[in-house]
Amino acid sequence: EIFNTEKAIRDTRNQINLNLTQHEQFEIGLLEKLGQLEQQVIDARENLRLIDTKLDTRKVIYSPFNGIVTELDIRQGNWVQKDQPVVTIEQAGKELELYAYFQASSGKKLAPGMKVDVAPTSVEQSLYGSILGRVDSVSELVETRDGLMAIFGNAELVNQLMAQGAPIQAIISLQKDSSTFSGFKWSSSKGPRFKITAGSMASAAVSIEEKKPVDFVIPLFKAWEPGG
Repeated sequence: EIFNTEKAIRDTRNQINLNLTQHEQFEIGLLEKLGQLEQQVIDARENLRLIDTKLDTRKVIYSPFNGIVTELDIRQGNWVQKDQPVVTIEQAGKELELYAYFQASSGKKLAPGMKVDVAPTSVEQSLYGSILGRVDSVSELVETRDGLMAIFGNAELVNQLMAQGAPIQAIISLQKDSSTFSGFKWSSSKGPRFKITAGSMASAAVSIEEKKPVDFVIPLFKAWEPGG
């Protein structure tokens, strides 16, 4: 009788220890599961933050510099494609300059300091003449399509510039004149009564060589014919 009772006590204690072990393992399993769920919540929140950031950057376009918007290239509500121009911004504190493109054969003749007549397409040249300028720099290599796209972001314009082959780029500074409305010096007048803004199109005529009028006179002895 006593033996059976002692055995029952041992069995009960073993069962209690087994139950405690199982309970501890169950608690450990719950803690591990809870840790996994917490990590999933952290990951989900991070993914949500990244999505919000992408949405913000796609909704809002930030300019890389301060300036004034001079032209809106799209209408509100229109879809915008990748690399499509949205606005034209005139950079604050930066002087207006002309990016001119010439065929490679002509561009190789250009040099810094050469005089330039710049005729904006928005100005009637017969009335106002052209803006006086000078060549500041000339690219040593021809421009690539990708390079032009990075500057203008306009495939149609780039196609026009590349129509006769890869061009040479010249940067032209415009002479200032505080007495004119536009702020630039004109060849034959005070210029028009409106501003010339960034994004304006223009043609450029560069003076490759200047000679005195006497240099164009044909010496008389060269004009004589044999026997004359």
